Amino acid sequence: MSEAQAAHSVWRDLRRRWATWAALVAIAAAAVGASAAQERPADAARRGLELARRVVQAQDTPGFQIRARMVVGTESDGAPRPTVLQVRLVGRRETGVTRILFQVLWPNTLKGHAAVIERRKSPPVTGFLFDLPDRVTPLTPALIVAPFAGSGLTLEDLADDFWRWPAQRVAGQRQDGKRACTILESQPSQEAASAYTLVRSCVDARSAAPRWVEKYGADGALVKRIAFERRGSQGHDESARLAMVVDSGAGVPPTRVEFLKGERDVTVSPAEFSVERLGRLGSKTPPDTGPKR
Repeated sequence: MSEAQAAHSVWRDLRRRWATWAALVAIAAAAVGASAAQERPADAARRGLELARRVVQAQDTPGFQIRARMVVGTESDGAPRPTVLQVRLVGRRETGVTRILFQVLWPNTLKGHAAVIERRKSPPVTGFLFDLPDRVTPLTPALIVAPFAGSGLTLEDLADDFWRWPAQRVAGQRQDGKRACTILESQPSQEAASAYTLVRSCVDARSAAPRWVEKYGADGALVKRIAFERRGSQGHDESARLAMVVDSGAGVPPTRVEFLKGERDVTVSPAEFSVERLGRLGSKTPPDTGPKR
């Protein structure tokens, strides 16, 4: 074999080896890419479940009592006069179940109307509606998605159960005003029987407090947006610094819930949720019923 032929043979062998190495590198890169693609959704789901768990933990309390002012409609010149309600909220956590009460104290036309929601680890949400003097209506799927006291909030919204849905995932970061928040996407199980197919929330990762929540229907369209406004510190009463603004669209009047005063980590008697107690409290007019402007 001549020197030229030998050189050509070596060069041909090197080209073949390079082609083989390149193919192996491409296969390895594709395998790594596929593995990373599989890990990313799993990691997003793991972090989503952890963030949702932190939100639940931050909200968790053995008992709370809150007075709130609910404004249904727009408080502005030229707009129809809004409906203003005073509502009491009571919550008690027991083994395996959390009971939450929403009862209208004013105006007189709605006085006593209440919803008792029972939330367990597994869906669905149960409970009953109450009206004076002693009318009790067990909750049905239709009632759970119906507005409470003509507001933009349904009983499903009041139950706030989507944080406990099994499908949670982190979907990125967003700047909300001066602070960054984590976008959390929650999807219900079939057992949840939710009116929403997706809930997107903006959560302050440090405090695990939601800044806004968006809820989407079966067609993928935005159904409702709930924003949480936190004012400057007013002592240790967190509820006195919070307002919830609900924009439902589709002809539903906007709703604003201002938390006037409240206590958490308090002992709440099971009797607070009884029909006898609801009827007795509902028959009284609270001392501060007038709307605050």
